Amino acid sequence: MKKIILSIGLLVSAISFTSCESELEVKPFSSVVTDDNTYVTEEEFDQGVKGIYSNMRGGGYYGGTMFIVPDVTSDNVIISQTGRLTQRTANSWLYNSISTVGAYYTNYGVINRANTILKYLENYQGSESSKNNFKGEALATRAISHFDILRQFSKIPTQSADANQSLGIAYVTEVDALQTPARLNVADSYAKVIADLEEALTIIGADNGTGRLNENAVKAILTRVYLYNGDYQKALDMSNDVNGELATGSTFEQIWTDQSETEVLFKLLITPEDNIAIGTLYSQSSSDTEIRSEYVFDYEFFQLYEGGDIRRSAYYKPGTWDGNDYNAIKKWLGKGTNRNGEVDAKVMRFGEVILNRAESAFMLGDETAALTAVNLLRNARGLTNFSGSGEQLLNEIKLQRRLDLAFEGHRFFDIKRWGESVIRSNKGDLADGTGTPALVRELPSGDHRFQFPISLAALQANENLQQNPGY
Repeated sequence: MKKIILSIGLLVSAISFTSCESELEVKPFSSVVTDDNTYVTEEEFDQGVKGIYSNMRGGGYYGGTMFIVPDVTSDNVIISQTGRLTQRTANSWLYNSISTVGAYYTNYGVINRANTILKYLENYQGSESSKNNFKGEALATRAISHFDILRQFSKIPTQSADANQSLGIAYVTEVDALQTPARLNVADSYAKVIADLEEALTIIGADNGTGRLNENAVKAILTRVYLYNGDYQKALDMSNDVNGELATGSTFEQIWTDQSETEVLFKLLITPEDNIAIGTLYSQSSSDTEIRSEYVFDYEFFQLYEGGDIRRSAYYKPGTWDGNDYNAIKKWLGKGTNRNGEVDAKVMRFGEVILNRAESAFMLGDETAALTAVNLLRNARGLTNFSGSGEQLLNEIKLQRRLDLAFEGHRFFDIKRWGESVIRSNKGDLADGTGTPALVRELPSGDHRFQFPISLAALQANENLQQNPGY
């Protein structure tokens, strides 16, 4: 008997106001039509798993949102006054249940596809090892998508004393169009994410090819999740078990033009058919110098990159538009002569694993291991050794994290999980720090806007879904 399976949240409405400056977005979010005989052969399951990754690289997830919103809501960038003035709602922290930000529906679309694979695994007619690998990929993608919802819409366990008992998320493990799950608390939500990842780690293959998760990538993702959850010993131990190398010299810049996969542990392959250009969220270029930026480097942040730091040339490009000079963001612009073209979405790099190791070691009181890790990263990026200790060492770890992971969707979440405030500089948008400064410069620690609002459409679709406090 044929069944029509719809992703969670579409029971009443598939209409949501997104961060695209209140443009109305109407989509059948990952609806899947299937029957009991759809998933049987290895080829069919392989296509189904590829569909999960297809959703993950969508513009509402790792094809855009997850790489732009956490930076425009932080202190890394400033809006360019000669750009299109997009993402103003996020940048000014003016989001609400009608004008929302973040990746929500798309993430649950990924989860729905993963659950569909898991549901029909009992029909699989291939080998036990390939069956386990498909299960591992489904569990891992389900966990990653839930985790990304968590860090956007819920508190992070290390953020505050009350975080673990505050509102988590609806953790969806079944394909059922009529389900209306309530939100778990944060502690239980993280426990489910970790359980899925740890189970996936025991069965996923060691090599599934570029663009798909494997054993090493799941280990790397676990270092991130453990760190967020305050499981510092687990994060440290797992970081030491991840295989990888740090990119140095020109190889590091080649990561961002897809000329090198050194250091990249998991990325989503973006093809011309996807019609996704991550870099256009930051700027659009018509020539090597004519760049119309949406967001540019905050001037004070830009000055933190030392002269010999290879990240400076990899992330920065001088740009001119409308007679003004800007510190444009080069990181996602494209490859070769294909300006604003497709470039793969790097979800997990070995550089982050080293930073997770450094921070976890410090939190455990092992400053020697923390210093070794941060200097390993510094040396790879062309910098000399750091020799501080105590608070100076912690600040250095945080600084290197900011410098290394800029424009990859980390900064807002790092400030949030540290329980700190977003404090922007008073510098303007032009290359020399003049121009128009940020209109809103501070988001105080503990402010409810560190948790994004659930959309009205989602609340109407699920009577058991509770809105975040303050909205």
